[in-house]
Amino acid sequence: MAEVKREVSPRISRRDFLKMIAAGVGVIGFSALARAVTLQKLNPIARPPQTSTSALMDNGPRAAVPTARLVTDPQGTEKKISVGRTPQATVTSAMNGNDPEEAGPINTVRPTTPKTNTTTPLPPDTPTATKVPIVTNFKGEHIVGIPQLREDDPEVTQTLEVFKKTVFVPEKQKIPLVTWGKKDKDHILTAIKVTEDNIPFFIFDRNLNRWITLVPGILGDKMDLLVGSFYGGNGKPTSRDLRAITNIINNQYNIGGVYAGTSNTHPEENRYDFSGLSWTLDQARNTKNHLYVHPILWHLDSPDWLRKKKDVDLSTAVRSHVTTVMTELKNIVEMKRLRHPIVDVVNEVGGPGDFLFERLGLDYVKIAYEAAKRAYPEALLLLNHFGNHTKDGPMYAITKEVTTLLNGLLYAVGAELLEDAASPSSEKETTEGLASYNLPVIVSENVVDLRNISGTKEVRFLRQKEVQRSSIRSALRSKAVIGFIPFQVGDKFSIWNDPSNPSSAANSDPTLYDNDLQPKPSYYGLMQGMFETWTG
Repeated sequence: MAEVKREVSPRISRRDFLKMIAAGVGVIGFSALARAVTLQKLNPIARPPQTSTSALMDNGPRAAVPTARLVTDPQGTEKKISVGRTPQATVTSAMNGNDPEEAGPINTVRPTTPKTNTTTPLPPDTPTATKVPIVTNFKGEHIVGIPQLREDDPEVTQTLEVFKKTVFVPEKQKIPLVTWGKKDKDHILTAIKVTEDNIPFFIFDRNLNRWITLVPGILGDKMDLLVGSFYGGNGKPTSRDLRAITNIINNQYNIGGVYAGTSNTHPEENRYDFSGLSWTLDQARNTKNHLYVHPILWHLDSPDWLRKKKDVDLSTAVRSHVTTVMTELKNIVEMKRLRHPIVDVVNEVGGPGDFLFERLGLDYVKIAYEAAKRAYPEALLLLNHFGNHTKDGPMYAITKEVTTLLNGLLYAVGAELLEDAASPSSEKETTEGLASYNLPVIVSENVVDLRNISGTKEVRFLRQKEVQRSSIRSALRSKAVIGFIPFQVGDKFSIWNDPSNPSSAANSDPTLYDNDLQPKPSYYGLMQGMFETWTG
């Protein structure tokens, strides 16, 4: 047998990296638009007990991360990066490259950190928050013991101005904010400023002793929920675009998706290439973010060498590929001192064109998951599929069958939750479908597709906001969902808008961010649905 060569490059050229992203991430959802978004009715079914994400926080050792580290971007420039998700960082803070083709500003996704404190100091005789009774769902001007929010502060003003512009509210219209408070199991108070229709904007940070802008990752931490998106993008993102997307995920969310398709990691039978995987994982190196690696094996992203294998050799090839990739993934994660990831080992088993299923049946799935667990015991293994979020969805039955087959190997089920904004699933259908697996569920590729919504930009985007709000609310009410991942950042970087995908549509506009990476109304719909579910 020829010697297997593995390539692990700490640095790749900008051109090769962009080609890799376009070709690699571009196939994440290649078959998505070809799939019919089915809208079946569900029968009631008992809900499983709620599963906490605390297991994710303790899923194996994680080496200490230094307070700062020198990292190298695709252009070879070394930069000193601070540790941790910084709630007030901006997209522009990472936009200091000098590519001549990328001249021009990248707008911030949310306001910058104010240089002044946004709170009014407490008088000496003011009681602390832990000494006063708190009313959950409190509606009022102020909670005793919490400094008042200064609504004339530049950060507050800018945040609300961005919101008004995004959701088409007249510039001079005031956005009233009320205070909501809740104590956790340790009697620690959380105070949040929300609109009257439950869109949260600011949270009081006890460590900083001031109000800060609330983002999905911070709210997700409070809710014990993973929420995030995928690094990279479809189309032709520049390195500037890619850095902006990375910055959004690291600052706005608490989990990042990493593409690991076979065409990238194992392009030739006797050659592995982990340079792209290593670089993408490096995007989360100096954060506290969780990781979702997707997929190790997917029939729609299988090189010719694998497709041409004889049946007698195919099982061995599957086992060898999964073992090698999972072993290298473990090495990279531990070297970079990252969290052990959630890993989608086999993606969309039995879907259209699954030659592995046609030739090996479900045996190849079990071979793959057993190999993955042996190679990387600390990884949390997930089985992902489309059309499985409702009980009579087209891929629900096979998802249930495979979860039974993989008993003891799976940590969670992945449900893509692809929604047509013109005819989305009802909340009841989605809630009951996701609750029926008796396993934790991660919504892995959520989109709200606008191709069938006509009208003005305002009409279309506000419709998307309401469907997004309903989508996450129905998922969280299942009590099974521990993660929610809207698929990709920026409409023009979405597979659903990518002209290279024959099933795409230029007006799908399915993400939470527009072409300039500014938040859309659906971003606030996501926050609104999260908050409403959390507060009951």
